[in-house]
Amino acid sequence: MPRVLFHVTCRGTQTGLADFTRTEPQLDDVSTLQDELLMAAAMEFALYSAQRPLLPGRVPSRLIHAPARRVARTLVTLGRQDGLPFGHLALRQVSATVIAGRSDTQLLAFWWSNAVHLRGFMQSLNLAMTQGGDAAPKHWATEALVPRLLQQEKFVFDELVSFVWTHTFVPAVAASRARAGPAAVRAGVVKRAGQEAALRQWIAALEAVAGQLRGLGSAGHITTLRHQVLLEVMKRMDTLIFHFLVTPSTDANSEAGSSSLGGDNRSQAYTTPSPQPDRDGVSPTASQNSHSQQQQSSSGFAYDPLNPNMPMLDDSMLFFTRGVLMFGTGMNLKMACTRFQQWAFGEGGMREIWANLPAQGQTLFPLLRSAADLLMMPKDLLLEEGIRADICDSLPLSTLVYMLDRFQPDDFSREGIPFDVLTELREQAAAAGLAAESSRPPQLLVEGQATYYSPTDDMAMEKVEIGEEPGLEYGAESEEELDALSGLCTDSAAGLAPPLRFKLLHNLWDAGVPRSRRITIVRPHSADESDGTA
Repeated sequence: MPRVLFHVTCRGTQTGLADFTRTEPQLDDVSTLQDELLMAAAMEFALYSAQRPLLPGRVPSRLIHAPARRVARTLVTLGRQDGLPFGHLALRQVSATVIAGRSDTQLLAFWWSNAVHLRGFMQSLNLAMTQGGDAAPKHWATEALVPRLLQQEKFVFDELVSFVWTHTFVPAVAASRARAGPAAVRAGVVKRAGQEAALRQWIAALEAVAGQLRGLGSAGHITTLRHQVLLEVMKRMDTLIFHFLVTPSTDANSEAGSSSLGGDNRSQAYTTPSPQPDRDGVSPTASQNSHSQQQQSSSGFAYDPLNPNMPMLDDSMLFFTRGVLMFGTGMNLKMACTRFQQWAFGEGGMREIWANLPAQGQTLFPLLRSAADLLMMPKDLLLEEGIRADICDSLPLSTLVYMLDRFQPDDFSREGIPFDVLTELREQAAAAGLAAESSRPPQLLVEGQATYYSPTDDMAMEKVEIGEEPGLEYGAESEEELDALSGLCTDSAAGLAPPLRFKLLHNLWDAGVPRSRRITIVRPHSADESDGTA
């Protein structure tokens, strides 16, 4: 595994400020004021001016991760005592920026890429302490900040997925409130031409999402982000279509005097776990759920009364008859999954990241594929638990029994479910305490917990290792950028001198990090790794 080593000298704040305290009394309030000025300068330079080019002609590869680089440089030069408060404050400020700009996809992508890059820098600090292999202690910044950075990556990812899903994908497939009602939940289009038209509309919705994501660019780690967001959108699409496959329309139940199956209200109840606030008092899950509920209430789209979490689909989007489960339905599903996967690996670009995904992530449309296999397979094979787990691995036993209970013969399979097979599966579900769940449609959360695969440390630091991006060094370009920011606050004609806070930051960095590049790729089992030198 390639690794990046950074040799830095940790300096306390007071050491870095020695030039400015030599003639002053060593008073606590003076020291505190200087520390606050230093922190303010670092926050201003690293975060508040992050997306503002300070000098013309800088290459994008230098600008994209400037916040991560400046925060990491400040952390290691401050040392543990002052660096930890600064690190936590920086992450809180980024979270606040993301929440305030949650509708700005460019901003979300920018801060996600920087969270990944900063995590890579923090992990690299461990390598400078490597002396005893796996038993070597972790760098204090790694232990304290890497878990929070992983949470922040996931939080920003969730915000971006929520925005793209709600503002781009759902409008392309959902029925509007103006057309909601019996006409919007009819059996759907079942003729071949209608099925083809429906498939094209789903692919058009995916293309709209992919086009929006391409607009984020490819700088930094954003290419990986784009593909992961698209993967999550397809996961939600799988859940949405599956819901309309297994859930009969409200028309089929309205005669019973209730909008829910069997005349009760069970299908109306859906809950999500109560989120726990993080150390900053902000719960990312609570924030996202609240944001999603506000979007639902103000959107122009109808939601399925059988599961208010599901946007109501326009009847032209169904390439099967809603709630009707037959062998022919399985054929339609199999064809649709093939078309969707062809698009994903073609125009969707999923092939670029497929090998980097864990095994559990290397599957597309698992619910629809399992449903197709269930409807088309010989049903007596379901009694073999191993076969059932292999073919229908995405369907819980309760869902499987519910679907088999409603299986109907058709021209492709004129026989129904063998009585002994259905009886045995019902008994297994009852023994597992799933009898009630087996009698009603599964209550799915289309906007539930998003699946996120954090980029590896090697991926995060790859461009730094090969020299395409700068590391933690404080070079001439960094100094020029800091001078440029100081110049924005200076006006000699008006008597405004360069702010002291930026001089404090310059002195801290100048004394604490190398002036030249000192990054070395160390391969496993190499001589360099054994002695910890670079």
